[in-house]
Parts: sequence; C-alpha cells; structure tokens
Amino acid sequence: MNAIIALCHFCENHGPSIIFCTQVFHSESLLKSDTSLLLEDGKCSEESLPTGVPVDKNINSSVSKVEVKCEACRSLPVGLSGYRSNDREANVSYISSQHPNSHQVFSMVRQACVRSLSSEVSPGRDGPGPIFFGDDSSGYVFSHTFIIKDSQYSRGFQRRKLHQTFTWLLKAGGNRLTEKLLEGPPTEDSIIDVEKQEGQISFICLETEEGFVLLTSIKDSKDEQVEQCIEPENVDMDCPVFTNVRHLLKMLGYSQFHTLAHHVVIGNQVIVQGHRPRLVRSIIDCLKTLLPKGCCKVIYYANVYEDAWRCNFLGVTPSTSLPEHIEHYVLISIHEACHDDFGPVILSKMEYALMDDNLADSVVDQCLLCLKEEWMNKVKVLFKFTKAGGSRSVEDTRELLHIVGAQEQDKVVLQFWRTGLSAQYRHHMLSSAVSNAKC
Repeated sequence: MNAIIALCHFCENHGPSIIFCTQVFHSESLLKSDTSLLLEDGKCSEESLPTGVPVDKNINSSVSKVEVKCEACRSLPVGLSGYRSNDREANVSYISSQHPNSHQVFSMVRQACVRSLSSEVSPGRDGPGPIFFGDDSSGYVFSHTFIIKDSQYSRGFQRRKLHQTFTWLLKAGGNRLTEKLLEGPPTEDSIIDVEKQEGQISFICLETEEGFVLLTSIKDSKDEQVEQCIEPENVDMDCPVFTNVRHLLKMLGYSQFHTLAHHVVIGNQVIVQGHRPRLVRSIIDCLKTLLPKGCCKVIYYANVYEDAWRCNFLGVTPSTSLPEHIEHYVLISIHEACHDDFGPVILSKMEYALMDDNLADSVVDQCLLCLKEEWMNKVKVLFKFTKAGGSRSVEDTRELLHIVGAQEQDKVVLQFWRTGLSAQYRHHMLSSAVSNAKC
C-alpha cells in the first residue's frame, strides 16, 4: 500500500503547515537512495522507538531550505530530523520526519494540507469531520479535521508517540488493503477453506485504553471430530513416512493401489491401522490428494472406531477393536471385472499421471489438481441437472453423462463428490431454481 500519514495544522503566522508525516519504504535500495545517510552511532535512540533508528538531519534538505522558526510548526527537536522503524519480516521500513523527502510527495501532501484546512468541508456537518477528496494525478486524500481548544499545552512533548501511532496505522492498513492478482474465479477447494475458517473462528473486538482494537480468535468446538489427532507422548520423529501419492503407489504396487484408490474416489471409508501415528498420517495425507477438500473428513489417529458418516479417512491404533460389520467389509474378495474399463475414468487418468516417471512430483500435483477441478465441474453440472432442474429420467441422466464425458461407472464418483460442493454453491443453485420456478 503506497500511502503517507501526515499531521497538519493552521498556524496563525504561516497558515496551513505540515507538522509530522510517516512514510513506508518497501525496499532497502529505495530507502538508501531517498533518505541520505543514517546515523550509525545510535546516540539518539532514547528519543526514538525501541526498534527505531533516528534519521539523519539531511533527510529534508532536498525538500525545502525554509527555516521553521515558529515553535508551533516544529515537531522535532533541533538536531533530530526523524525516526525510523524496521519491519524485518515484511522487509519494510517506516520513516517519520517533518516533511516528506521526495519533491513530488511533498507537493501532494502540501496541497492536501492546504485543501483540508481551508477549502474542503465535510458534507452534512457544520464543524470538523472526515473528508475524502482527490484525483488520479494528485492522489486521494482521507482527511479528518479536529479542533484543539487548549493550544498552548495540548500539543504534547513526546513526538515519538506520533511515529509509533502512524507506524501502526500504516501497518494495519497495509495488512487489510493488499493487492492480489485475480487469477480467475475461486475454486471449490478455496471456497471450502473459507467456509471452514468462518465456521471455526469467531472474533471478539476489545477496545484498549490507547484506543486500539484487538482481535481475539476462538476456535469453535463443533468440528473437532474432523482432522483431529491423538499424539502419543513419545513421537518417533525418525519414523519413515510417505512423501506423496506417487511414493505410496510405488510401495503398494499398481494392483493394490488401484483397489485402494478406487475405494477412496467412490467414498468408501478407508481405515489405516498402525503403531506409528506419523506413518499413518502420511498415508492419509497422500490419499487425500485424490479427493476434493470438501469430500475429506479425517480423523488421523484415534483409540476408538468412528462411523463412516463422521470420517471417510480414519487412522487407529493396532489395539482398536473394529465392529463386526466393518471387519467383514474390510475383508473384500476382489474379482476380475468383465470389461476393460474397470474403475472410474478419473482414477485411470490419475494413475496414468502417477505412473509416468517422466513427470516431476510438482507436475503430478498440478495434474491431480486439474483433474479434480475438471470433475468437480462435472459434479456441478450434475447437481444443477438433478437438484435444481427438477425431476429427470434415467435416460436423461445417461445422456448428460455422455455429454460431460463420464461413463456409467463414474456415477458413484460423481454422487460422492457432490458432498464436497460448498454450501455457497448449493444455496446459489437452489435459490436460482426456486426463482426460476416462480417466474
């Protein structure tokens, strides 16, 4: 965010004047070229912030040679031209001085100062208040005018407080007003992430004595059964783990992986049993990449069995007892299919990418992501066709599957993946269907 905060006042001798301003510099090279030399001995550090560095007295020499003899127009003591604070994580420096160092910025701030204190008025208000004005060439200004009745003693003697406050405002504003590259409409996975975050975190606003607002996050406990994990006291950090789904395929072999992946993509519950939680978790994380995020309900490691409606990925200890119907379900006898196209089409495409050794792991990850997005679009079409489009015959559904490039064995995948649609999309489609029905 390219912004500057300035404190101005109307002097009886000099008219509208700039008292104090704070700027943001986003790179060290720009900082060195624009602020001349910095003091190296740090002898004025007691008058600046604990993390601040006093700025050299030549910082404003390139702007104006006019001496400020009026005490009301002077904000910094003689010999000190400003303060500097560094945000090393964001590689940003905040510099405060009486005037901006750049001629262009000084002209813009000066013009904003004159207009705020003379010609601009707040609509609907007789006295001081917020004003917004400006244009593309001169910049935009948000001004808030106020009156100090006790002009002799109310100005204060600690100028560093201005630097501290202005720095906080710029940093907080920069965190809220960030420019992001619009790469396209949000995916279902990104919408699911936002919905989970909104459902699990609530914010409480607290006003402090200094007037700042603190945001305290509280995690909701209603979704604790999803993605929870019981960590043992002694975690084996040297335990071997699976790094990605391709690694899992190579260890299991194509035949066993194909059977396992088939159960994953159609929504059957997968139970991973083992002594080492990190190994169990790595297997589940690898299998999760085969599904959209909205279809993944995970309990990484538990001491008791959880039903399939609560999680489709479950990690348990070896001593965990499984219900009889689960044991019979796990012990499946696999028979050869009577046709060549065994399994869903998307599973065949995923396996084709995983088996291609010429593709890097990062390329495989992007390939799986594209496949999931492609088939989630098919799921959206099917959802709108069946739920939002009224009653449909079996023949109509079969024809739609042919149009979107799906086959009969893909119906199970499409039906399960439909549970991964975001609540936002479901509500939008159903609302549109109701509106069209009324028309």
